[in-house]
Amino acid sequence: MDDINQIPFNFDPRIGMIVGVMVGFLVFAVSLDLTWEKLLRVLKRPKAPTIGLVAQFGILPAIAFLTGLYLTDSPSIALGLLLVACCPGGALSNYLTGVAH
Repeated sequence: MDDINQIPFNFDPRIGMIVGVMVGFLVFAVSLDLTWEKLLRVLKRPKAPTIGLVAQFGILPAIAFLTGLYLTDSPSIALGLLLVACCPGGALSNYLTGVAH
């Protein structure tokens, strides 16, 4: 296998725009099901969303950083691992959960 740093990376900005629009539609579709009662329920009991935010944006990137630091000697792989860990997931899972109800 070639060195990961020698593989050419051709990024087309149009693809990024298309993905952004698609994610926007998914978020919009999920938000159509949001009611004031559901929003107030979350605001009255913010413990679970707070734990989720801390885990997604604090603990998970820290674990990915340590994993990349100690388990790989390629800076590109370590950076990719950290970037993937920092990206919040769940837009598609939220949509599918909403459709399942």
